[in-house]
Amino acid sequence: MAKSFKGMDHDIALLFLQSPIQFSRRTWPICFSSMINSIADFMDDCIFIRRVLWENRKKAISVKRWPIGKCKESQSGAKTICTEEMAGNDSELQLMENGEAVMCRKDRRWFLKSVGGTSLSADKSMVKVFSNVDHVEKEITDSLIYHLENS
Repeated sequence: MAKSFKGMDHDIALLFLQSPIQFSRRTWPICFSSMINSIADFMDDCIFIRRVLWENRKKAISVKRWPIGKCKESQSGAKTICTEEMAGNDSELQLMENGEAVMCRKDRRWFLKSVGGTSLSADKSMVKVFSNVDHVEKEITDSLIYHLENS
């Protein structure tokens, strides 16, 4: 993305491939929430997608999403979403890795809401803050159009 994007506001990379990806059970397209007129802002059925190192596969962990207003009131700002960490004894619940994704569901369709992540506190049970991908969707779309027109 643009060099002017810094910090957690834009924690996404856009890759241009030499050949198309073949979709499969493990590789599929994602949707941006604006495809359904930002109704995803009101979704509360969200999960972390986390990498569990010793199993070498992804694991979904349900999380509770904060209301948008409450997240904006925190120190995180408007370009983020906030979720609470799921309490538990499993050691993977205590891991906080770069590149975690938060996916939300509406009407049996899954939408990518954010990537990356950081904690507002050293307490692992406190809120996690993620980049809201809706704020970079236009930049991604513009970059794709530019690439297609100039290649």
